[in-house]
Amino acid sequence: MANIGGAGGIALLRIAHVDYLERGAEFIRIISARKATPPHTKGRFMKKVSKKVAKELAALARMPDDKIDLTDAPEVREWRGAVVGKFYRPIKKPVTIRVDADVLDWLKRQGNGYQTRINKLLREAMEGRRRA
Repeated sequence: MANIGGAGGIALLRIAHVDYLERGAEFIRIISARKATPPHTKGRFMKKVSKKVAKELAALARMPDDKIDLTDAPEVREWRGAVVGKFYRPIKKPVTIRVDADVLDWLKRQGNGYQTRINKLLREAMEGRRRA
């Protein structure tokens, strides 16, 4: 299992092994957790690995779980600081809209990022409608 989540305001890429215990309970063991790739990489989540690293990863994948040294990646049992979906970024689509000049001036006077502010205002309106 691999996912991107967050803890303490930092994006984390987590690699974990999930064991299913009696009565369907899950036991999750974190194998690796590291700072996730910054968003400016445009979808390239992981760099290509060298042949040496690829061989090491293949050897690790063939190893039984109980033989893997996890001393540098302690088990995480407390997930209170984790946030689901915090780093979800919806796909953006370019559009052309006509906006009143005074509204556009107001948005631009607040500094850089007026398009982001327009999107935020529209999202808040959309989500407010869903709740109503």
